[in-house]
Amino acid sequence: MSIPGRMVPNRFRIVLLVGVLCVASFAKDKHAEGSLTVELSAPFETATEIVSEVAADGIIRGTGQYTTEQQISGSLPAQDSKLLEPEVPPGAAVFFKVRTGAIAPRHYNGSTDVGTLVVAYTVEKVASDKSRLTIESIFVPDSHHGRKTSDGSVETCEFTAIETKLQELEKLRKETQEKKDREQQEVRIRTLRRELAEQQNRYDALNAEVQQLHKRSTELRQLSVVKSKSSSARLKASPYTRAGTVESLTEGEELQVLYRTPTWYYVRTNAGRAGWVYYSLLEPVQ
Repeated sequence: MSIPGRMVPNRFRIVLLVGVLCVASFAKDKHAEGSLTVELSAPFETATEIVSEVAADGIIRGTGQYTTEQQISGSLPAQDSKLLEPEVPPGAAVFFKVRTGAIAPRHYNGSTDVGTLVVAYTVEKVASDKSRLTIESIFVPDSHHGRKTSDGSVETCEFTAIETKLQELEKLRKETQEKKDREQQEVRIRTLRRELAEQQNRYDALNAEVQQLHKRSTELRQLSVVKSKSSSARLKASPYTRAGTVESLTEGEELQVLYRTPTWYYVRTNAGRAGWVYYSLLEPVQ
């Protein structure tokens, strides 16, 4: 069935325009009539998730019912289609997008009737981080006068939509990972700061203890060691002023305190002699 008044533009110009609108860059692809096969740098689970979203988005890209259109809306997802039965490898996943009542869609060879547009997506696992995607498309007139294959525009544009979603997902994954890394870095910094503060507290506590020990040591030294104030100090045999002199002391001579009374110190000189010295003739060693 032909469509009255429908303009049929030059096919080369249409293909060129669609090629500009649906730019897609991929390393390995096979483009047969009505079919596109490409390897995706994405795990099988991720690829099937993205492809299923595109298959269910209600749009068939790279075609149109009128010259001003670049896509056809109103398509529905389907589990299968008798009009298009792609070869599905074991373990692969297949998705369908179907638009009935399409009016002579562009980029399908000889499409001048009303019919059904079918797009099939087959996702196959290649490696842990790679998948293979095959997109196929046909237009079947309601009159069933032949099956019309795409010139590649639909497959290319549908792949571009999938590739864009994969890039957005990868960008989101990187942003999420970067955010996680920043949060972990902040946690490490907070942990290091807390540990540093704890170390500083321990250091301060130890330093205070050392200062206390030093103070105590000084106090003990002041109690256990004294020195003579002048050369008039005498080492006495007993704690009495008239007691016999054991030895005359020099000014500043240090003495070890062995015993003390309120007024007399029993001390030992560096030479090992012991005796008594009156307290006012002695002073602490600083």
